[in-house]
Amino acid sequence: MEKTKDQKEKAFATLINYLSYRDRSIAEARQYLKKKEHAQDAIRQAIEKAMEYGYLDDEKFADVSVRGKVIEGKTSPKKIQFELEKKEVAQSYIHKALQTHYGEEVEEQIVLSWIEKLDQKYRKEPFLQRKRKIASSLEQKGFAHRVVKQCLEAHSFTRELEDEGKKELQKRYEKLVRKYERKGLDPFEKKQKIIQALLSKGYDYSTVKNWMDQWENSNF
Repeated sequence: MEKTKDQKEKAFATLINYLSYRDRSIAEARQYLKKKEHAQDAIRQAIEKAMEYGYLDDEKFADVSVRGKVIEGKTSPKKIQFELEKKEVAQSYIHKALQTHYGEEVEEQIVLSWIEKLDQKYRKEPFLQRKRKIASSLEQKGFAHRVVKQCLEAHSFTRELEDEGKKELQKRYEKLVRKYERKGLDPFEKKQKIIQALLSKGYDYSTVKNWMDQWENSNF
């Protein structure tokens, strides 16, 4: 009897120490005690006691987790939901916490913050390739396609990129014209070489073709 009581007290002490570092879900607490090889009955009673004292509460855990991620300003709602599901938190608690703390305006602000960071990361990329990489990166992080597209279109980033992209394309184009003129290529071959070179840099065909048509018309 004393041994059983001692086992239960040890399991509860282990759990309290585990919870002292940060909040945990009930499933995390149970798995930790199993890992520490406490008896099943001792684990059950330790969990129940912790819940009774308010040390374990999955609804509160979901709320605190989502609020913390929002303050941190890096994680998408989809990823937060996935992480809480892995910790076996009930869907109802997850949805309630996301609705309370992570509305569309919050997601937009976090996406805009990521856009600025990713713009610096892909700074050396051509305009369209950079924009595609930023969108792809954000969607891989779990942000909604609609929100990503909306933020890219609304933010001054896009207008700045467009102006910068035009200057960048003009610079690359004029450099290639000089390069292939020195090689004495005929007009058709020169044009094909320039198109291939620009496509290899990440520009799409329609952008290159339109730019070349405008440049050629303005230089007649």
